[in-house]
Amino acid sequence: ATLPPMGEITLYGLDGTRQQTLTFAGGHLRRVQLYNRDGRVWHETNHDELGQEIRDVVTYDDGSPRYLIERTYAGTDLTAVDITVGERTIRGRKAEGGMAYEFHLGGALEARSGRSAQKRLPSPGVLSMPTPPPISTASCLQMLRPRPVPP
Repeated sequence: ATLPPMGEITLYGLDGTRQQTLTFAGGHLRRVQLYNRDGRVWHETNHDELGQEIRDVVTYDDGSPRYLIERTYAGTDLTAVDITVGERTIRGRKAEGGMAYEFHLGGALEARSGRSAQKRLPSPGVLSMPTPPPISTASCLQMLRPRPVPP
């Protein structure tokens, strides 16, 4: 099936209620809206011109926000993610060797953490495994102390 270059497609349930709306622009999916049984949007996802999800909003039945996820890209590389639940926001930013995170409450910075990947050689002996003796040595030991003892 070919996607429309611009416009909307609305999908309805068997009972005639609106289920979701897909919005297209420039030949790409730009927005998806899912509806609750009262006809209100409860989940909306927005896409950029490359089709990447840039904003995801989920609301309660009364329309108040449940959570919000916003993504930032440099081309196709994800460079930042903001996740907001209530007044708390977690901000993840691409950093040297990994992601750096900030935790905010009502706009004020609460804490920072970071993770960096560093290449290191393992400690000596960590990768070594004990090896059994060669079969000839094991056979010789078996002959010296046979089990069960022959009659």
